[in-house]
Amino acid sequence: MITVIEYNTIEVIDAIRDDWHALLAETPCASFFHTPEWLEAYWQFFAADQQLRIMVVRDAQRTVGIVPLVVQTQHTKIGKLQLLTTLDDWGDFNGPIGNEQRLITQAVCEHLKNSPQKWDIFEPRWVDDHNLPNGEIFSAMQQAGLSPYILEWSSAALVEMSGTLEEYWGNWTSKERAEQRRNEKRLAKHGAIKHIRHRPEPGGDPRWDLFDVCKQIARESWQGKSTTGTTLSHASVEDFMRHTHKVATQMGCLDINLIYQDDVPAAFSYGYHYRGHVDGSKTGYVPGKKTNGAGRVLIARMIEDSFERKDLTFNMGSGKFGWKNMWQTKSITTYGYSCYSSKSWRGQALKLNRWMKSGWQHLANETKKTKNSEPQRDSKQSANLRGTEGLSGGAK
Repeated sequence: MITVIEYNTIEVIDAIRDDWHALLAETPCASFFHTPEWLEAYWQFFAADQQLRIMVVRDAQRTVGIVPLVVQTQHTKIGKLQLLTTLDDWGDFNGPIGNEQRLITQAVCEHLKNSPQKWDIFEPRWVDDHNLPNGEIFSAMQQAGLSPYILEWSSAALVEMSGTLEEYWGNWTSKERAEQRRNEKRLAKHGAIKHIRHRPEPGGDPRWDLFDVCKQIARESWQGKSTTGTTLSHASVEDFMRHTHKVATQMGCLDINLIYQDDVPAAFSYGYHYRGHVDGSKTGYVPGKKTNGAGRVLIARMIEDSFERKDLTFNMGSGKFGWKNMWQTKSITTYGYSCYSSKSWRGQALKLNRWMKSGWQHLANETKKTKNSEPQRDSKQSANLRGTEGLSGGAK
Protein backbone atom coordinates (compact mmCIF):
# COMPACT_ATOMS: atom_id res chain seq x y z
CA MET A 1 0.00 0.00 0.00
CA ILE A 2 1.34 3.41 -0.99
CA THR A 3 1.39 6.04 1.76
CA VAL A 4 2.77 9.57 2.02
CA ILE A 5 4.28 10.91 5.23
CA GLU A 6 4.78 14.66 5.37
CA TYR A 7 7.48 16.39 7.43
CA ASN A 8 7.75 20.13 8.01
CA THR A 9 11.06 20.55 9.82
CA ILE A 10 14.61 20.39 8.48
CA GLU A 11 15.68 18.23 11.42
CA VAL A 12 13.84 15.22 9.96
CA ILE A 13 16.57 14.84 7.34
CA ASP A 14 18.77 12.99 9.81
CA ALA A 15 16.13 10.26 10.05
CA ILE A 16 15.71 9.84 6.28
CA ARG A 17 19.24 10.67 5.06
CA ASP A 18 20.23 7.07 4.27
CA ASP A 19 17.03 6.43 2.29
CA TRP A 20 17.50 9.75 0.48
CA HIS A 21 21.01 8.87 -0.68
CA ALA A 22 19.95 5.35 -1.69
CA LEU A 23 17.18 6.81 -3.87
CA LEU A 24 19.55 9.36 -5.43
CA ALA A 25 21.55 6.50 -6.91
CA GLU A 26 18.59 5.71 -9.17
CA THR A 27 17.20 9.22 -9.72
CA PRO A 28 17.33 10.57 -13.30
CA CYS A 29 19.47 13.73 -13.65
CA ALA A 30 20.48 13.60 -9.97
CA SER A 31 22.98 16.28 -8.95
CA PHE A 32 24.52 17.85 -5.86
CA PHE A 33 21.43 20.10 -5.73
CA HIS A 34 19.26 17.03 -5.04
CA THR A 35 21.16 15.92 -1.96
CA PRO A 36 19.82 16.36 1.58
CA GLU A 37 23.06 18.16 2.45
CA TRP A 38 22.31 20.80 -0.18
CA LEU A 39 18.80 21.27 1.24
CA GLU A 40 20.20 21.70 4.75
CA ALA A 41 22.64 24.35 3.51
CA TYR A 42 19.94 26.14 1.52
CA TRP A 43 17.50 26.09 4.43
CA GLN A 44 20.05 27.49 6.86
CA PHE A 45 20.25 30.69 4.81
CA PHE A 46 16.90 30.98 3.00
CA ALA A 47 14.30 29.52 5.36
CA ALA A 48 12.80 32.92 6.19
CA ASP A 49 9.18 33.33 5.01
CA GLN A 50 9.12 29.79 3.63
CA GLN A 51 7.46 26.66 4.94
CA LEU A 52 9.13 23.31 4.35
CA ARG A 53 7.05 20.33 3.18
CA ILE A 54 9.05 17.13 2.66
CA MET A 55 6.95 14.29 1.22
CA VAL A 56 8.19 10.75 1.86
CA VAL A 57 6.44 8.12 -0.28
CA ARG A 58 6.46 4.60 1.12
CA ASP A 59 5.30 1.21 -0.12
CA ALA A 60 4.80 -0.94 2.99
CA GLN A 61 8.17 -0.77 4.80
CA ARG A 62 10.12 0.55 1.80
CA THR A 63 10.74 4.21 0.93
CA VAL A 64 10.21 4.64 -2.82
CA GLY A 65 10.44 8.41 -3.18
CA ILE A 66 11.07 11.76 -1.55
CA VAL A 67 9.78 15.12 -2.77
CA PRO A 68 11.05 18.31 -1.06
CA LEU A 69 8.70 21.26 -1.52
CA VAL A 70 8.36 24.74 -0.04
CA VAL A 71 5.49 27.17 0.45
CA GLN A 72 6.40 30.72 -0.59
CA THR A 73 4.38 33.91 -0.30
CA GLN A 74 3.91 35.67 -3.63
CA HIS A 75 2.65 39.26 -3.88
CA THR A 76 0.17 39.77 -6.73
CA LYS A 77 -2.44 42.32 -7.78
CA ILE A 78 -5.12 40.31 -6.01
CA GLY A 79 -3.19 40.00 -2.77
CA LYS A 80 -0.80 37.51 -1.20
CA LEU A 81 -0.74 34.04 -2.71
CA GLN A 82 0.65 30.90 -1.12
CA LEU A 83 2.72 29.12 -3.75
CA LEU A 84 3.65 25.49 -3.13
CA THR A 85 6.63 24.75 -5.34
CA THR A 86 10.09 23.26 -5.71
CA LEU A 87 13.26 24.93 -4.42
CA ASP A 88 14.74 28.01 -6.08
CA ASP A 89 16.50 27.52 -9.41
CA TRP A 90 20.02 26.94 -8.16
CA GLY A 91 20.09 23.70 -10.13
CA ASP A 92 18.53 23.16 -13.52
CA PHE A 93 16.69 19.93 -12.78
CA ASN A 94 14.05 19.27 -10.17
CA GLY A 95 11.77 16.32 -9.68
CA PRO A 96 10.96 13.45 -7.33
CA ILE A 97 13.89 11.70 -5.66
CA GLY A 98 13.62 8.08 -6.81
CA ASN A 99 13.25 6.06 -9.99
CA GLU A 100 9.48 5.51 -9.98
CA GLN A 101 8.67 9.06 -11.07
CA ARG A 102 5.07 8.46 -12.06
CA LEU A 103 4.14 6.56 -8.89
CA ILE A 104 5.85 9.14 -6.65
CA THR A 105 4.26 12.09 -8.45
CA GLN A 106 0.75 10.63 -8.31
CA ALA A 107 1.07 9.71 -4.64
CA VAL A 108 2.26 13.19 -3.66
CA CYS A 109 -0.43 14.91 -5.73
CA GLU A 110 -3.16 12.75 -4.19
CA HIS A 111 -1.83 13.58 -0.75
CA LEU A 112 -1.89 17.31 -1.53
CA LYS A 113 -5.39 17.14 -3.01
CA ASN A 114 -6.85 15.24 -0.06
CA SER A 115 -5.06 17.22 2.67
CA PRO A 116 -6.14 20.66 3.90
CA GLN A 117 -5.14 22.93 1.02
CA LYS A 118 -3.11 25.65 2.67
CA TRP A 119 -1.87 26.75 -0.73
CA ASP A 120 -3.40 28.73 -3.56
CA ILE A 121 -1.26 27.33 -6.35
CA PHE A 122 0.80 24.16 -6.58
CA GLU A 123 3.51 24.71 -9.19
CA PRO A 124 6.34 22.15 -9.26
CA ARG A 125 9.03 22.78 -11.87
CA TRP A 126 9.99 19.33 -13.01
CA VAL A 127 11.61 17.54 -15.91
CA ASP A 128 9.32 15.64 -18.24
CA ASP A 129 11.29 13.97 -21.03
CA HIS A 130 8.15 13.33 -23.04
CA ASN A 131 7.59 17.10 -23.42
CA LEU A 132 3.93 16.42 -24.16
CA PRO A 133 0.57 16.53 -22.33
CA ASN A 134 0.71 12.73 -22.28
CA GLY A 135 4.09 12.73 -20.51
CA GLU A 136 4.55 10.90 -17.22
CA ILE A 137 4.44 13.94 -14.92
CA PHE A 138 1.34 15.45 -16.52
CA SER A 139 -0.51 12.13 -16.64
CA ALA A 140 0.34 11.32 -13.02
CA MET A 141 -0.96 14.71 -11.86
CA GLN A 142 -4.15 14.24 -13.84
CA GLN A 143 -4.61 10.73 -12.44
CA ALA A 144 -4.39 12.23 -8.96
CA GLY A 145 -7.27 14.56 -9.77
CA LEU A 146 -5.33 17.74 -10.56
CA SER A 147 -5.59 19.79 -13.76
CA PRO A 148 -2.15 21.24 -14.46
CA TYR A 149 -1.41 24.02 -16.90
CA ILE A 150 2.01 23.52 -18.51
CA LEU A 151 4.70 26.14 -19.01
CA GLU A 152 8.14 25.64 -20.49
CA TRP A 153 10.37 26.69 -17.60
CA SER A 154 14.01 26.37 -18.67
CA SER A 155 16.34 24.56 -21.03
CA ALA A 156 19.70 23.17 -19.94
CA ALA A 157 22.61 22.63 -22.34
CA LEU A 158 24.41 19.33 -21.75
CA VAL A 159 27.58 17.75 -23.05
CA GLU A 160 27.10 13.97 -22.95
CA MET A 161 30.23 11.88 -22.67
CA SER A 162 28.90 8.51 -23.72
CA GLY A 163 31.46 8.07 -26.50
CA THR A 164 35.09 9.08 -26.89
CA LEU A 165 36.67 12.52 -26.96
CA GLU A 166 37.60 11.96 -30.62
CA GLU A 167 33.97 11.22 -31.45
CA TYR A 168 32.89 14.38 -29.63
CA TRP A 169 35.27 16.62 -31.59
CA GLY A 170 34.32 14.72 -34.74
CA ASN A 171 30.78 16.09 -34.44
CA TRP A 172 32.11 19.62 -34.82
CA THR A 173 32.43 21.18 -38.25
CA SER A 174 35.91 21.81 -39.62
CA LYS A 175 35.23 25.55 -39.29
CA GLU A 176 34.33 25.21 -35.60
CA ARG A 177 37.40 23.11 -34.86
CA ALA A 178 39.63 25.63 -36.67
CA GLU A 179 38.12 28.49 -34.67
CA GLN A 180 38.78 26.68 -31.41
CA ARG A 181 42.42 26.10 -32.39
CA ARG A 182 42.72 29.83 -33.11
CA ASN A 183 41.36 30.59 -29.64
CA GLU A 184 44.09 28.45 -28.11
CA LYS A 185 46.86 30.06 -30.19
CA ARG A 186 45.57 33.59 -29.61
CA LEU A 187 45.51 33.08 -25.85
CA ALA A 188 48.92 31.38 -25.81
CA LYS A 189 50.54 34.38 -27.54
CA HIS A 190 50.08 36.38 -24.34
CA GLY A 191 51.38 33.77 -21.91
CA ALA A 192 51.66 30.07 -21.12
CA ILE A 193 48.26 28.44 -20.59
CA LYS A 194 47.68 26.27 -17.55
CA HIS A 195 44.46 24.49 -16.60
CA ILE A 196 43.84 23.62 -12.94
CA ARG A 197 40.98 21.40 -11.86
CA HIS A 198 40.40 20.95 -8.15
CA ARG A 199 38.13 18.03 -7.34
CA PRO A 200 38.99 16.86 -3.80
CA GLU A 201 38.07 13.52 -2.29
CA PRO A 202 35.44 13.60 0.50
CA GLY A 203 36.81 15.65 3.40
CA GLY A 204 39.75 16.88 1.31
CA ASP A 205 41.35 20.30 0.95
CA PRO A 206 38.71 22.99 0.22
CA ARG A 207 41.37 25.27 -1.40
CA TRP A 208 39.88 28.51 -0.17
CA ASP A 209 42.54 30.29 -2.20
CA LEU A 210 40.96 29.00 -5.42
CA PHE A 211 37.51 29.96 -4.17
CA ASP A 212 38.73 33.52 -3.63
CA VAL A 213 40.34 33.59 -7.10
CA CYS A 214 37.01 32.59 -8.67
CA LYS A 215 35.22 35.28 -6.71
CA GLN A 216 37.73 37.92 -7.80
CA ILE A 217 37.36 36.98 -11.48
CA ALA A 218 33.58 37.11 -11.03
CA ARG A 219 33.88 40.72 -9.84
CA GLU A 220 35.93 41.62 -12.92
CA SER A 221 33.72 39.72 -15.38
CA TRP A 222 30.13 40.28 -16.50
CA GLN A 223 29.00 38.80 -13.17
CA GLY A 224 30.19 41.92 -11.40
CA LYS A 225 27.42 43.87 -13.16
CA SER A 226 24.77 41.16 -12.82
CA THR A 227 21.69 42.02 -10.74
CA THR A 228 20.44 38.47 -10.12
CA GLY A 229 21.99 38.29 -6.66
CA THR A 230 23.18 34.73 -7.27
CA THR A 231 26.74 35.12 -8.57
CA LEU A 232 29.91 34.46 -6.57
CA SER A 233 30.61 38.18 -6.28
CA HIS A 234 27.26 39.13 -4.75
CA ALA A 235 27.38 40.00 -1.06
CA SER A 236 23.81 38.69 -0.60
CA VAL A 237 24.93 35.08 -1.20
CA GLU A 238 28.59 35.22 -0.17
CA ASP A 239 28.10 33.53 3.21
CA PHE A 240 25.84 30.90 1.66
CA MET A 241 28.34 30.13 -1.12
CA ARG A 242 31.19 29.79 1.37
CA HIS A 243 29.15 27.46 3.56
CA THR A 244 28.11 25.37 0.56
CA HIS A 245 31.74 25.25 -0.58
CA LYS A 246 32.59 23.61 2.74
CA VAL A 247 29.66 21.17 2.47
CA ALA A 248 30.57 20.20 -1.11
CA THR A 249 34.18 19.60 -0.06
CA GLN A 250 33.12 17.34 2.80
CA MET A 251 30.97 15.32 0.38
CA GLY A 252 33.59 15.18 -2.37
CA CYS A 253 31.32 17.11 -4.74
CA LEU A 254 33.37 20.27 -5.34
CA ASP A 255 34.54 21.04 -8.88
CA ILE A 256 36.68 24.14 -9.56
CA ASN A 257 38.31 24.88 -12.91
CA LEU A 258 40.71 27.74 -13.64
CA ILE A 259 42.70 28.87 -16.65
CA TYR A 260 45.95 30.68 -15.85
CA GLN A 261 47.96 32.76 -18.29
CA ASP A 262 51.56 32.97 -17.12
CA ASP A 263 50.30 32.15 -13.61
CA VAL A 264 47.71 34.95 -13.77
CA PRO A 265 44.05 33.80 -13.47
CA ALA A 266 42.09 34.44 -16.68
CA ALA A 267 38.88 32.38 -16.47
CA PHE A 268 37.00 30.17 -14.02
CA SER A 269 34.18 27.66 -13.76
CA TYR A 270 32.90 27.00 -10.27
CA GLY A 271 30.50 24.13 -9.72
CA TYR A 272 29.84 20.70 -8.34
CA HIS A 273 29.88 17.08 -9.48
CA TYR A 274 27.82 14.13 -8.32
CA ARG A 275 27.94 10.53 -9.56
CA GLY A 276 29.57 11.57 -12.83
CA HIS A 277 27.30 14.55 -13.50
CA VAL A 278 29.05 17.94 -13.52
CA ASP A 279 27.29 21.28 -12.97
CA GLY A 280 29.31 24.32 -14.03
CA SER A 281 27.00 26.64 -12.13
CA LYS A 282 29.19 29.79 -12.14
CA THR A 283 31.56 30.86 -14.92
CA GLY A 284 33.42 34.00 -15.88
CA TYR A 285 36.59 35.40 -17.43
CA VAL A 286 38.73 38.49 -17.12
CA PRO A 287 37.84 40.84 -19.99
CA GLY A 288 40.65 42.19 -22.15
CA LYS A 289 42.59 41.62 -25.35
CA LYS A 290 45.17 39.40 -23.68
CA THR A 291 42.48 37.11 -22.25
CA ASN A 292 40.30 37.00 -25.38
CA GLY A 293 39.06 33.42 -25.80
CA ALA A 294 39.98 32.31 -22.26
CA GLY A 295 36.41 31.21 -21.54
CA ARG A 296 36.24 28.93 -24.57
CA VAL A 297 39.67 27.50 -23.90
CA LEU A 298 38.56 26.70 -20.36
CA ILE A 299 35.44 24.85 -21.52
CA ALA A 300 37.48 22.81 -23.99
CA ARG A 301 39.98 21.84 -21.28
CA MET A 302 37.15 20.92 -18.90
CA ILE A 303 35.47 18.69 -21.49
CA GLU A 304 38.74 16.97 -22.37
CA ASP A 305 39.51 16.35 -18.71
CA SER A 306 35.98 15.10 -18.03
CA PHE A 307 36.26 12.55 -20.81
CA GLU A 308 39.50 11.35 -19.26
CA ARG A 309 37.86 11.10 -15.82
CA LYS A 310 34.92 9.14 -17.29
CA ASP A 311 32.34 11.75 -16.33
CA LEU A 312 28.85 11.22 -17.74
CA THR A 313 27.58 14.74 -18.42
CA PHE A 314 28.63 18.36 -18.16
CA ASN A 315 25.76 20.78 -17.62
CA MET A 316 26.54 24.27 -18.92
CA GLY A 317 23.41 25.66 -17.29
CA SER A 318 20.05 27.01 -18.37
CA GLY A 319 19.42 29.83 -20.79
CA LYS A 320 19.38 29.64 -24.56
CA PHE A 321 22.69 31.35 -25.28
CA GLY A 322 24.04 30.92 -28.79
CA TRP A 323 27.58 30.13 -27.67
CA LYS A 324 26.36 26.91 -26.02
CA ASN A 325 25.15 25.45 -29.31
CA MET A 326 28.71 24.71 -30.38
CA TRP A 327 29.47 22.69 -27.27
CA GLN A 328 26.24 20.95 -26.30
CA THR A 329 25.21 17.52 -27.50
CA LYS A 330 21.75 17.66 -25.95
CA SER A 331 19.25 20.15 -24.56
CA ILE A 332 16.83 19.13 -21.80
CA THR A 333 13.69 21.16 -21.15
CA THR A 334 12.01 21.48 -17.75
CA TYR A 335 8.41 22.46 -17.26
CA GLY A 336 6.30 24.22 -14.66
CA TYR A 337 2.96 22.55 -13.86
CA SER A 338 0.50 25.07 -12.41
CA CYS A 339 -2.42 23.65 -10.41
CA TYR A 340 -4.95 26.02 -8.83
CA SER A 341 -6.64 25.13 -5.56
CA SER A 342 -10.38 24.70 -5.94
CA LYS A 343 -10.72 25.91 -2.34
CA SER A 344 -8.90 29.21 -2.91
CA TRP A 345 -10.73 32.14 -4.49
CA ARG A 346 -7.38 33.81 -5.23
CA GLY A 347 -6.12 30.71 -6.98
CA GLN A 348 -9.33 30.41 -9.00
CA ALA A 349 -9.21 34.12 -9.91
CA LEU A 350 -5.69 33.74 -11.23
CA LYS A 351 -6.68 30.59 -13.09
CA LEU A 352 -9.55 32.45 -14.77
CA ASN A 353 -7.25 35.33 -15.67
CA ARG A 354 -4.73 33.01 -17.28
CA TRP A 355 -7.42 31.02 -19.04
CA MET A 356 -8.69 34.26 -20.60
CA LYS A 357 -5.17 35.25 -21.65
CA SER A 358 -4.67 31.82 -23.17
CA GLY A 359 -7.97 32.16 -25.03
CA TRP A 360 -7.10 35.56 -26.43
CA GLN A 361 -3.68 34.32 -27.49
CA HIS A 362 -5.25 31.31 -29.19
CA LEU A 363 -7.72 33.58 -30.99
CA ALA A 364 -4.89 35.86 -32.11
CA ASN A 365 -2.97 32.87 -33.44
CA GLU A 366 -6.00 31.59 -35.33
CA THR A 367 -6.50 35.04 -36.87
CA LYS A 368 -2.85 35.08 -37.88
CA LYS A 369 -3.23 31.64 -39.43
CA THR A 370 -6.10 32.83 -41.56
CA LYS A 371 -4.18 35.87 -42.76
CA ASN A 372 -1.00 33.99 -43.57
CA SER A 373 -2.64 30.72 -44.67
CA GLU A 374 0.07 28.95 -42.70
CA PRO A 375 -0.22 27.20 -39.32
CA GLN A 376 1.20 29.12 -36.36
CA ARG A 377 1.95 27.75 -32.90
CA ASP A 378 3.05 29.63 -29.81
CA SER A 379 5.41 27.48 -27.73
CA LYS A 380 4.11 28.79 -24.42
CA GLN A 381 0.45 29.28 -25.28
CA SER A 382 -0.49 26.35 -27.49
CA ALA A 383 -4.00 24.99 -27.39
CA ASN A 384 -2.65 21.54 -26.62
CA LEU A 385 -0.37 22.48 -23.72
CA ARG A 386 -2.65 25.15 -22.28
CA GLY A 387 0.48 27.08 -21.34
CA THR A 388 0.36 29.87 -18.80
CA GLU A 389 2.83 32.42 -17.55
CA GLY A 390 4.77 31.33 -14.46
CA LEU A 391 4.43 33.24 -11.21
CA SER A 392 8.11 33.99 -10.95
CA GLY A 393 8.77 34.92 -14.56
CA GLY A 394 11.13 32.10 -15.51
CA ALA A 395 14.32 30.52 -14.32
CA LYS A 396 17.39 32.34 -13.09
